[in-house]
Amino acid sequence: MITFSEINRRIFEDNQTKRILIKVHTSILEPHNYRASTEKIVNEAFPGWERDERFRFLAIEVFPERTYIAIDINHFDYEFDTVHKGMPVLPVYILRYRQGRARSFERCPEADEDASKNLIYLHWAHGYDAALPLLEDHTSRIVHSNPRE
Repeated sequence: MITFSEINRRIFEDNQTKRILIKVHTSILEPHNYRASTEKIVNEAFPGWERDERFRFLAIEVFPERTYIAIDINHFDYEFDTVHKGMPVLPVYILRYRQGRARSFERCPEADEDASKNLIYLHWAHGYDAALPLLEDHTSRIVHSNPRE
């Protein structure tokens, strides 16, 4: 096991731009309010993130078994209005969360490109009127009423 304090220390030991994917069991989330229940997890892992300009809570993807929470760190050149045209491939770190604790935190290079492609798609699909974090619920029917051009 690793503590959230240790994870925060490792994330901020340098100023490198990176992407954190928090992986949780969907069963621990409130199905009628995925946004609020994932925000509780982010608050637990990164207290005060809302006031920290280094954090950008980008997306929540809910699948029947697992949910992925995407957070960019030190991504200061992120532009919501143009990100669907391309996003840099950032180094991805996976934080496995279970029962209020971090089970592991590790670099996952094989996820770098796929995570960027997926976030580009989510920004395109949700359109310009969407708010961060984008929520994609794969446990129900998905309709994107206003994708970007």
